[in-house]
Amino acid sequence: MIQARIQAVLQLYMMHASDWEYSEVLRQLPTKTTSMGSWFELKTEFSNLARLNSMIKTTLNEKKKAMRRKFHNTAAFAQMARERLQADLERIEGLDEAVMEELLHSYPLSAHG
Repeated sequence: MIQARIQAVLQLYMMHASDWEYSEVLRQLPTKTTSMGSWFELKTEFSNLARLNSMIKTTLNEKKKAMRRKFHNTAAFAQMARERLQADLERIEGLDEAVMEELLHSYPLSAHG
């Protein structure tokens, strides 16, 4: 959800950006060869764009506070993430039980990993 919120902030900002700001953001966005992105690839700071950086930082801080209220420790968050992963895996038709267990064991936030 954090990625989606930051992307929404970026999209809203770009709708009202000057030509220079628009070009500057595009210039600084990393080039992607796949349609999927990871948390580590998310760009959360742009040079010379203090207003956009402030909006992104505020969005991140709000979401972090909400997550801290919801999950009292990392074990609670890891349990939620593991349960969601397991639910997603169970929806994949034809996924072998052994493959699902292997994926769950390899998940970095799981009780197994």
